Amino acid sequence: MQPPYNLFERDIEAELLPYAAQTGLVLLAYGSLCRGLLSGRMNSATRFTGDDLRRVDPKFQQPRFDQYLSAVAELDRFARAQFGKSVLALAVRWILDRGPTIALWGARRPEQLAEIGTAMGWSLDRRRCRR
Repeated sequence: MQPPYNLFERDIEAELLPYAAQTGLVLLAYGSLCRGLLSGRMNSATRFTGDDLRRVDPKFQQPRFDQYLSAVAELDRFARAQFGKSVLALAVRWILDRGPTIALWGARRPEQLAEIGTAMGWSLDRRRCRR
């Protein structure tokens, strides 16, 4: 299965995630970075053009967009203070630690995959955190 799942879109937690855990089904978590919101690279001046789906997604419309950006900034501060990681690493690690899940995200350019390793080798459980 490939449902949307990230720190902001968590509908699968009520039924689908428990079902997957009980049956051994692995979920491919689509949109782990919530269309880039959880990359930590957007700001209130970010604009979406052409056929970019974010042009019509309510999360990317004001005033919601600024509210989401504020939440992302707070998550980034938390990730850096607690784990020495970025919000992107936190978002991906969170999905992997929720298991049985695989975190999927799209990239348009190879450099957007550079941080992939920052989500590996540690856990949100501080006792198992390896920086």
